[in-house]
Amino acid sequence: MDHEDSFERFLSDAYPRELFRANRIERLGDRSLGDFQFDVDTVEFLGCENVGVFVENCGDIYSVKRKLEIIDAFPCRGMWVAVMGTQTRHWVMYNDWHGLEGDSLIPNRQLPSYWLANKLIFSTPEGLRKVLRTVLDEGHSIGGIFLVDLECNIHKARGNQRLKNDRPQHVVDFRASLTRFGWAPPLVVMTGRHARSVYTDRMRLAYCLETWWYVDGTTIKFTTGDVTGPK
Repeated sequence: MDHEDSFERFLSDAYPRELFRANRIERLGDRSLGDFQFDVDTVEFLGCENVGVFVENCGDIYSVKRKLEIIDAFPCRGMWVAVMGTQTRHWVMYNDWHGLEGDSLIPNRQLPSYWLANKLIFSTPEGLRKVLRTVLDEGHSIGGIFLVDLECNIHKARGNQRLKNDRPQHVVDFRASLTRFGWAPPLVVMTGRHARSVYTDRMRLAYCLETWWYVDGTTIKFTTGDVTGPK
């Protein structure tokens, strides 16, 4: 089996069937563009053509967590990376995911820079360098990146000289390091905002994407379950 056959096998193993489907929309949200299926063919196209997916109206962090729990249980051989937009959201996700509360809560300062669930690796943009080392050392195959940025703020730190922390560049570098045969893991932004209220072209440039496909987060239906809209 040559390397290209191995890559095709990786994609089919990561997406033995569609992960979810939803309604694809225009940026202004006033017209449907038909069914969006996050399956092996779509993932291959998105990764090869460098197209990002902007999933609007995903609800709050707990609504996103319910979606990620279903993704984490998806029966496949691949893994995904879930990037939390803020350290606070990362802390909330970690504690809620592990059912910690009260005196058992892990203090923010003790939170690991990244952590593994079943099929998901959780991190912030700043932790992606360590995630990359683990992915390469342990031979994980990454099928996609879910960027949880509920307010769409990460891209605003592009070229931040004051803090010397170019947050979107961490995401760009991570994707670039996992590029194989002209394909990089697709970037899926999960946000609570509507695309029409965001300067999405500025976001596109910050993440070095060619274009966006816009998806209505309230219409997401998973193969292994059903999460329909923020609750």
